[in-house]
Amino acid sequence: MKDSLPPINLVHLDENDASLSTQTDIDAKMDGRTSYEPCPYQRSDAEEHANSNDSSKNINHTNTNSNHDIHNSGSKSNTSDANDDEETMSLFWTWFDAKVSELDSTYYWGMEANQTRSKTRTSGNPNVRKCGTFQKASIESPGALLNQHAIQSDLLNFVDGLNTENSGSMDSLCKLAIHLLKLDSQEEYNEGFDENIIKPMVDILITLERNIFCVFSFEITNVDSVLRICESLVDQLIAKTITNSRSKLSLLRSKGAAKQEATLHEMAQLCHTWIGFSEQFIRGLEVPFVQKQKSISDSEYILGFEGTQRLLRLLFARGKLAECQGNIEDASQLYEQCKSILLECTKHNTHMHVSIPIRCQYDNCISLESIQQKLSDQQTSEYVTTTSKMLENKDYNGVIGLLKDYVTEPQEDTSRSNPTEICEILLMLGKAYVKNGEFTKAWDCYARTLELAVDNIVAYGSLHTTLESLLPKEEDTEFFELLKMINSSVKKLAELAFQKDINDSMWRSIELSPSFKKALVTVIQMTILYVYRHSDFIALISRYETPESVPHSPSSITKANPFNDTVMQVWVLLSILMHVELENIPVYEAELATSLSTLLKDLHEELGEREICGAGDGIFLKHLLKALPKSEDAEECASLYQCYHCLYGLLLAPDSENIQDHNAVHKDIDQKSAESLFDLVKDAALEKLNRNVPLKNDVKIAIDILFELFNVIPSNAFRAQFNARIVNNYLSGNIVPKPSVEELIETARLPTRPDSPEISHISPVYFKIFWIRGRTLRINTKNRAKSNLERSIDDLKEAIVLFTNHIYLCPNDFYGWYDLALCFSQLAEEILVYSTARLPSYKNEIAQYQKKAFLAFVRAWYLANEYNLKFSDSTLFELYAHFGELVFSMTGSPMNMEAFKTTSVSRFTLADGKVRIVADPEMGKKLAYKLVIKLFSKALKYDSPDDSHWKCHYMIGKCSSKLELRPQEVLGHYRLACNHAISRPRQQENVESTREAIYTLCSALAKYLYTEKIQAQDVEKYFSGIPSLLANNSLFDEISASSSNYFDGICSIVSRATPTPVYQLPFGSESTEDISAAELEHQYTCLKKLSVEKIMAYKIIYDRLTELRRIDKRSLHHRPIFRQACINFYILGNARQAKKDMLSLFNFRSNTKLLVNIWKSDYERPGKHYEYICEYTLFLIKIAKASKDVECLDLLAKKLNKSQDILATDKEKYLKTCNSFLIDLTQE
Repeated sequence: MKDSLPPINLVHLDENDASLSTQTDIDAKMDGRTSYEPCPYQRSDAEEHANSNDSSKNINHTNTNSNHDIHNSGSKSNTSDANDDEETMSLFWTWFDAKVSELDSTYYWGMEANQTRSKTRTSGNPNVRKCGTFQKASIESPGALLNQHAIQSDLLNFVDGLNTENSGSMDSLCKLAIHLLKLDSQEEYNEGFDENIIKPMVDILITLERNIFCVFSFEITNVDSVLRICESLVDQLIAKTITNSRSKLSLLRSKGAAKQEATLHEMAQLCHTWIGFSEQFIRGLEVPFVQKQKSISDSEYILGFEGTQRLLRLLFARGKLAECQGNIEDASQLYEQCKSILLECTKHNTHMHVSIPIRCQYDNCISLESIQQKLSDQQTSEYVTTTSKMLENKDYNGVIGLLKDYVTEPQEDTSRSNPTEICEILLMLGKAYVKNGEFTKAWDCYARTLELAVDNIVAYGSLHTTLESLLPKEEDTEFFELLKMINSSVKKLAELAFQKDINDSMWRSIELSPSFKKALVTVIQMTILYVYRHSDFIALISRYETPESVPHSPSSITKANPFNDTVMQVWVLLSILMHVELENIPVYEAELATSLSTLLKDLHEELGEREICGAGDGIFLKHLLKALPKSEDAEECASLYQCYHCLYGLLLAPDSENIQDHNAVHKDIDQKSAESLFDLVKDAALEKLNRNVPLKNDVKIAIDILFELFNVIPSNAFRAQFNARIVNNYLSGNIVPKPSVEELIETARLPTRPDSPEISHISPVYFKIFWIRGRTLRINTKNRAKSNLERSIDDLKEAIVLFTNHIYLCPNDFYGWYDLALCFSQLAEEILVYSTARLPSYKNEIAQYQKKAFLAFVRAWYLANEYNLKFSDSTLFELYAHFGELVFSMTGSPMNMEAFKTTSVSRFTLADGKVRIVADPEMGKKLAYKLVIKLFSKALKYDSPDDSHWKCHYMIGKCSSKLELRPQEVLGHYRLACNHAISRPRQQENVESTREAIYTLCSALAKYLYTEKIQAQDVEKYFSGIPSLLANNSLFDEISASSSNYFDGICSIVSRATPTPVYQLPFGSESTEDISAAELEHQYTCLKKLSVEKIMAYKIIYDRLTELRRIDKRSLHHRPIFRQACINFYILGNARQAKKDMLSLFNFRSNTKLLVNIWKSDYERPGKHYEYICEYTLFLIKIAKASKDVECLDLLAKKLNKSQDILATDKEKYLKTCNSFLIDLTQE
């Protein structure tokens, strides 16, 4: 590539540097159309000089590709020799390198202001185009005359005449101007005067307009002079219009734009006035004859041969005036009249010249060829205007019908066609094809536009190198127009390719022609030269050479260069075409795809250093997000995260230091763009959430961003709206009791209609984002500290809304219903814990959440069975276990079946026609407990993720106890629970579960032994095989010794015939206080029912409870304390020891307003805390009454008045009981 980019060797020309002939030749290429050949009837010295180097070389303006159906205007290349083509490209690269060298931090190619002339409209008529196409003549400089001797003599005679007449200064000046115009009109002075002489003379006559009619006569030469004035004025108007158009294209746009428009309007009016004078002189009439159509023969008869020439000049001047003002219709009519006259004259008058030269700066020849070209230009302009209006009205079929034949049929004369307008027509036709879905034809249009644009800029640049000239950078508007053509075509091609998948059928019907490939490679080379030769970018590369280099950043002007868009778009186009090509090379696809990905990443780094990677509306970054491979590799992810940062300003990388700030203009990410981000993080998010792991770092940030865009179900998701009504009705219904599980599951059959992105035409992100966001909130709530209950409640309510939205879209999604059930259940638990002291106020709300959780669980159960879904064992275990825990919580205290209550009724029509209203049945406690047993029994069939089978046996034992099943069955499940809990790994959580299982077994054994449902020897049998938690520990021996002393003393009391006042505290207490008579009586009453065997059985239970207390380092477990107090009070009759145990659970001596000092364990049922407080308070009152402890009752009464952790109704009941006991004890 470097070989094709020769070093710069051009001379920059300012306005006064070059010779007039060379500059005039360049202006001829600049001021009118974009063809770079002079008029066929007059050749310039510059071209003669250029052609003298190689007479066979001709600049290639346009290239017609035979492989395409679209043939465009423009001259075909006459060069088939490869050496000539290489030489042309070498000349072009020399010129383009010079144009790049002009760029710096204060200047850029301002093609964004380049509104092509076909798009510039007058303010009055939207169908009028401002400034037509004009060919500037090449005139020899400086005004040379073929017969200077004769003209000098004529002027001397004229001066003598003025001296003789002795006229005034005004008259003399006016006569001089008229005389010079007469001389300029005479044929013997072929070349005429220079415009620098004619223009001042015309200005004089305009200034002295009031004296014109007194000095003019109706001689034929005066008519020619007036015509010459008209033509000069029209030339000036054209020059001013072009200058005004240039100011719009130039970076140095004039601040007086309105003033310039006013000047143009005045100039146009002046042209109309003088053209009116010309008409009067030609016809000798007072009104213009052109207002009424005359036949050609009549005009010839009236005017004669010379009159016909003057008529043609007049019509041609009027046509140029109309064209300059943008009046296409009038200009076309006038040129048609000129064509008709020329055809008629050529037909009937063989002596009539085919070509009439006129002394004008612009379009200085009237011939059939020039008129035909003018008509062709007007037709093209009319097509552009009409097409623009049709596109605005979305009449795409009309556009195709209008332009299809125009661009496919060869034009009569393409030597002077305006490629800018041809490109615009092709672009509009391509747009119409895109709107109609004909993408292959649209591609052909855009590809042909690129070929035409590249051919023209190569021809333009090589011509400048040949002439060894370079226009001032701010005046080279033709260069801007050519860049604009390239930018527009590349943009359309890139956008069309970007929106098509590489497997789309469009690519199979597209054949890339050699000319297109050549044009594409040329643009790629232009971008490379631009990126590495721009002076403001070179400083970025060189700054790393020395450590003390000052950091450099491209200027805002450099970053605003519209060619940056072209750089991005053409590389996107190349990358997509290469990916499409790779599909046809499966053998090397992987290797080449990796190389291409590496190239794109390196290119992003290079462009990012220059801070232009976001140009072109970020199309390059968007393409990278689609093209780069998606993987969990850190390097690949970093490349994608870099793209997201440059494009949207998102910091997704866990380590933000890996993200470079390319200072790109960040865009607001929209839903369409966010879909690729969702695809990038979706799998990682689902994998973590399925393992109940909270989202962190990049994945969490991405999901939060996505949810901001997809937080509401679109209004066009009609199936979701239909499903919402069904789901809401289902969740607001009542729980219908069914005798069998199968019938219960059938109640969850819903007539919903699943939705999909294809059905509702909404983003696929909606079908996962609500579930992902909802589960994230639920997991975070589950792992959050219990001290922040209010926030947890708010998050759970939000999660419920999210899961509900997910179910509206996916009503048959098991996980959606399962997570919704868990959220309702967890919310009920949190509120139950939060509102313990105010339970009556929240009980109905809690019941509603529990009921909805129950219905959601049933629906999830139904889906798991109905669709034979394959789930992991852990998922099914958790489904049945969580459902069972919910039903158990709904059934037991403190909710006590509240959620199962119903107010609905059923109406039956009897035989006599009367309607009978019957309340719907409610689920009873026995049926609820049986359902819990079935659920945990099903859970036992699956592997538990954390070896939680112990809890299934634990809950089955609880429900069996509630159903009053055989003690052996209940105790058997409790013993299995202990075995499973002990077999778990020795972690803190598992130690807690072991403690809970052993305590439950101890409690059940104590109750059954007390009620004589089991024998004393059964206790040791059920504890066999359950190792001590303090085995191989010195505490075990200490507990055993202390317990033996205590129970041996009790056994000795029981074995005596009469009660002896012996009081012995457990655990070797040294207290020797005497027992009161009441305490002795209570103790005797209890002990006389016991046998030594029972006492030893209670000792085993008592020792196990003591072990549980000793290993409880954090004093979280109050149940062993309470159970030992119950054994001491109810069984052993030791009220004093029972009171001592219970007082450790109360806050009598502290200033806290909490009555009881107990904590909620991990396995405590929601709301059970409140039940424990009630139980402990009543038990302490009972102990105090039995022991006649007035002080204890008094302290309890005072504490109850301040307490905030019990219900007001219970507080009143407890106070009444305490006061009653206090009165009785005081009286005694």
